[in-house]
Order: sequence, then structure tokens, then C-alpha cells
Amino acid sequence: MEKEKAIKKLSERWPNAEALRKEFSGLSALLSGEFARDSGEDKFMVYGIPYTSDGLVVSRPLNQGLIKNPTVGLIAPGQYHFDTGENIETMTVLEGELYAKVNGDTGSIFSMLVKYGSIMAPAGTELKLEVQQNSPVFYLCQYKPKK
Repeated sequence: MEKEKAIKKLSERWPNAEALRKEFSGLSALLSGEFARDSGEDKFMVYGIPYTSDGLVVSRPLNQGLIKNPTVGLIAPGQYHFDTGENIETMTVLEGELYAKVNGDTGSIFSMLVKYGSIMAPAGTELKLEVQQNSPVFYLCQYKPKK
């Protein structure tokens, strides 16, 4: 999927944070705030993730006044490896399905298929994701600094 197509698909899916909250009213406490803007334009982040197989991740920060604000995004089909660094990351699949595996220093912590659910990756672990070719995944990712 091309960068421009992914940005368009994400912005059409939820043109504003209110549309996101309306669709996922059960998650409204997690979806407070508004999408971030740069110079009056909506802010989109495109990730050049190492070790991807022609994949693409595009996200929009949701301003909540946190040290690291949550993001709402799209993961195109492909395979991905993320290092969680100093954050505990909770990814909630809003639409689609992905295969997730978390690896720590001592090997695999868990592997699972996620569809309309959440996964939590501890700080300092590697999160491996695979999205099948049939459709992208829309997600919410929350970041909590490791204490």
C-alpha cells in the first residue's frame, strides 16, 4: 500500500476524533482528546519500520496531554518488528485481524491471533506483527512509560 493511499484511507475512516469516539463508544474514555495537527494540517506519522516486508504503518496521535500520547493508525499487510523500548504498549485492534508475538530476553512471552481485542507488550520487548494480504488493520496504541 502506498503512503498517500494509507493516509487517505485512515483520514476517511475517521475524519476526526469525534467520529472515532462515536463508533467506539465503549472505548470513549481511551479516546479523549483530538487528533494532533501541525501548522493547521492533520498530523500523520509514517513509520519506516525495520524488518518489514513491503509493509507500511501510518498513525495519528491523539492529544491527551500525556508524555507519550496514544495513536490511532493503519497497518498495511506485511510483517513487522517493533521494539517497545521504555514503554509498555497496549495495542487494541479496532478493525481487522493480526497475528502477534511478543519476545523477551528469555524467548517468546506469547503468540496469538488478535481480532477486536488487545495485546500488551512489556517495555524492553520485541513485538512482532503479521497482517495478512486481505485487508489492513486499524488500531489504537497506548504507551505507558516503564516505572
